[in-house]
Amino acid sequence: MPQFDPKIAFRAFDDRAHAIAFCRGHIRLSTLTRCRAIEDVQRRDVGEGEIRWQSGSLDFGQGGPDDYRQIRAARRLHIEVPPGSGWRIENCMAVENIGNANLLCLSEDAAVIARKFGQYVAEIPWPRRLLLCVNDAFEREGNRQNFAWGRVNYTGRDVNALAEPQAPIGFLKEGAYADERELRMLWAPLDPRIEIKQRDMSIDVSDLGLCVIGP
Repeated sequence: MPQFDPKIAFRAFDDRAHAIAFCRGHIRLSTLTRCRAIEDVQRRDVGEGEIRWQSGSLDFGQGGPDDYRQIRAARRLHIEVPPGSGWRIENCMAVENIGNANLLCLSEDAAVIARKFGQYVAEIPWPRRLLLCVNDAFEREGNRQNFAWGRVNYTGRDVNALAEPQAPIGFLKEGAYADERELRMLWAPLDPRIEIKQRDMSIDVSDLGLCVIGP
């Protein structure tokens, strides 16, 4: 499978000075917790980092769950189905939440995010290189990270427990946000004792070609 490596991404700011600082390598990483609680209702997303598993109707028949997909579905719903006949799960829901992580949200549509989030837009050629620079900064701190990145999927967070989600947890959003065409970078420390909080990082971006576009 080809490596995910889009050619360009954008990040919007409502202050030109902040956009310039970003392009000079002063990168602020937010957190999922902050995104769930942010006061601006246009930016707030209370369901960040979760999947809502829906049971629909699961009938386990005479001998309990005899199908791997049914067993997995029951586990996703936090239900242990005992042996025996006639067991059925109806209209149950369970929430799986990844807790917290650092994130950097970009977009593939400069015009939309300029209209929604700020008129000063940083252009980021080959954003995967920015991801690797942030990873290197974490490494220099001795703070090794699990990380993931990719396009956000807008099919929603309600997923049938028998099915596979269209994207990993943390990369699912509701369709109302689809116009943002988000590219997302997520980091979580390998050491669970390390607190995840908003971070201001200074990294060398001199070779990345970041620039401010807009007024």
